[in-house]
Amino acid sequence: MTSMRLRSIALHFIFAATLSAATFSALAADQALLDILLGNGVITQAQYVELMKKPQLTSQDFGLPATDLAVAPTQAENIVDEKIEKALDEKFAARDKVIDDDLDNTIQDKIAAKIENEFPVKASYSKKGFRLETRDGNWQTNLQWRAQMRYTNPNDGGHAMPTIGAFIQLLPKGFTSKRYRLTDATVFVCVEGKGKTRIGRTHLEWGPSDIFVAPSWHPVVHEASAESVLFSFSDRPVQEKLGLWRENRG
Repeated sequence: MTSMRLRSIALHFIFAATLSAATFSALAADQALLDILLGNGVITQAQYVELMKKPQLTSQDFGLPATDLAVAPTQAENIVDEKIEKALDEKFAARDKVIDDDLDNTIQDKIAAKIENEFPVKASYSKKGFRLETRDGNWQTNLQWRAQMRYTNPNDGGHAMPTIGAFIQLLPKGFTSKRYRLTDATVFVCVEGKGKTRIGRTHLEWGPSDIFVAPSWHPVVHEASAESVLFSFSDRPVQEKLGLWRENRG
């Protein structure tokens, strides 16, 4: 910003010295002034060439009234300030974005590398369910269960609400879950994807925005014909607090 102000001050004094009368000679002082205006983008190269051809320059050549010469330095200074400040802002904004992106990528890469190097077991999820294997390849297994995440209260880590538990699960394309049943009656909402669910002897097909219910202790099997996301909620928190909640798999 210091160099910008010095430019503006220099421009002010040049204008003050050369615009003290209604007209002035387009000699050395004229050329110096025009060089500064051209260098700062106030005038174009074509305007510079045309102005240098004139034997005398007047305030009207810069779009100013002949009686308002005292305003010329301030107006020119403001124009230079705005152009320089805008250019600097754009340059620093672009630089900051590159730095932020590089920093984010570096942090993510380091976290991924740390997990890769230090965690002894690799986990993946596909239509065959969870696949767990040690990094040395000496042990591996598949668990054909659904990947269900629970919404939590950030203050205590418990359920999102005292009486209602909320969950969301991902079902990869072609995935069929193992049979399970729960004591809490569960309401399902298909967020995306499509598939079908067997509840006891009932077969239900579902797609985006469809809603269905699995009654308490009825066996449930999910089958996804496309990668799907199911949101669900139930009264599990109440049953857990009363010691009534049960789960049966297989």
